[in-house]
Formats: sequence, C-alpha cells, structure tokens
Amino acid sequence: MRNFEEAPFYQYLGEQAEIHVVVSNRGVGHDFPGGTIDINQAWIEFLVMDAEGELVFSSGTIDETNTVDNNAYFYRSLPVDRNGDLVWKHDLFNMVGESFRRVIKAGESDIVSYSFVVPSWAKSPLTVASTLKYRKLNDRYARWALKDQYVKIPVVDLTWDSLSIPVRIRKEVE
Repeated sequence: MRNFEEAPFYQYLGEQAEIHVVVSNRGVGHDFPGGTIDINQAWIEFLVMDAEGELVFSSGTIDETNTVDNNAYFYRSLPVDRNGDLVWKHDLFNMVGESFRRVIKAGESDIVSYSFVVPSWAKSPLTVASTLKYRKLNDRYARWALKDQYVKIPVVDLTWDSLSIPVRIRKEVE
C-alpha cells in the first residue's frame, strides 16, 4: 500500500483538509481480498492526531464491542437473498446477488479520499496514519459460528504508512 504520493505542504486551522490514500494490489495473482470476502474483513483504519496526541479525525477504528466503525472503507462483499436480506451466515446457497462488492483486481489500485476540518485547537504538526487491516472472520459471524467457544479474532495490520503535515494559521488580508 502506497498511501501518500504527495504530502500537502501544510494545512490551515479551521479549513477543510483532503487526503488521498492509494491502496495497490501488486505481486499477488488474484483480487484483494481473496477467499470468503463475505465473512472476512479487510478495511482501512485512518487516523489524524495533532502534536499533543489529540484525535482530530478517525475512520475504521474498532470499538469496545469489537465492531469496526460502520463508516470504515471496507473491501468486502455483502451477499443478499431473494428478499434483499443480507446473507451474513455464509449460507451462500441462499444468495441471489450482492448489495455491495469492493475488491482490488490483481495489479490495480484503489484511491480512497478522506476529508476533515482541521480544528482550531489542533497543535502542529498533524500526524496522518493509515493502516490496511484484515480479520479472518467479522465479529458478528464469529460470535454466531463459534457460539460459547467465541474468541476475539485477531486483527492483522497488512501494511501502513504515515505522514506529518504542518498546520498554519491563515493570516487576515488587510
């Protein structure tokens, strides 16, 4: 994953920042992710922190219930049955289509855009970090399939990158 082709020179307090993350599928002979993409999880965790470690923006974090943020950028498939209901138990014999599918073909890339307002309280520089994460089973399926033998499925960081962006105050024009 090559996240940051060009780092912005700086951002202004109180203004919109836009960061583009490039995720490339190179050196593999198949789509990413491969396998059972309806029950596996692959997503981007994107974090922006200021110089004092205060969170400015986040996407793709895991909460205290072991659930990935619903607004995360996922690579997955969401199969549906003839009623349009999600086929989440991997009973694909009931599948008639997909309501969502995102994969990266072999040799191709995906560009993900994140935007956020740089808060007035942020201390320079901002640290922007993105991590491509993977979990063999999503938590909902793991709880159902493993029942009383449920354990948290480990999350693997497949690749990551970060950059530092200075923050400035826009001077008023006199």
